[in-house]
Amino acid sequence: MSESRLSAQDDASQPTDRATAWRDAAEAGLRYYARLGGLAFELVGTVVPGIRELRPTVRVSPDPPAGKPPTQSGEGSEQTIVIEAPAGRSGLGVFMVENTTQRKVSAPVGVSAFVDPSGREVHPVVKFSPAEVTLDPGDQVLVQVAAAVDAALEPDVRYRAEITIPHLSRSGIPIVVRRRPGRARAASTSHRS
Repeated sequence: MSESRLSAQDDASQPTDRATAWRDAAEAGLRYYARLGGLAFELVGTVVPGIRELRPTVRVSPDPPAGKPPTQSGEGSEQTIVIEAPAGRSGLGVFMVENTTQRKVSAPVGVSAFVDPSGREVHPVVKFSPAEVTLDPGDQVLVQVAAAVDAALEPDVRYRAEITIPHLSRSGIPIVVRRRPGRARAASTSHRS
């Protein structure tokens, strides 16, 4: 049986090999995360303008001249936020608010009652984030809207309402809440593997 012996030369090369392996692993990790960051940056650059085009925008406009009725802006007035979810869940939407005036503005975000095609009113729980919009001249903010869809809403029926931001817009943003067909989600659900 032969004995294996380590020489001083072998001992000295082990730390170098480990250091080289650690350095290579760190460099590979840095290249990976740099590329991932680059891809994320490209994604944001591609998606954000698309979101801006797809979502309604509320622009704060100067007050109309005295004696002249306010007019609706064509931008955003034809677009509707549609929130869908099965009963027992919440649906989400988003819209942008922009201050095009020369003054700072602040107002709460609200919503009218929802009505079905026959005129029946429903009042799902709707929350906005932020609940109040405060904008300096030229500023923009994305507002998220969440609506709780419950069993009181009929499946496949479009319940319409308008989101309002007093002092920021003369026209509301149309919103529709619709319950997807299917069974209502129970308050407590059992977890299956």
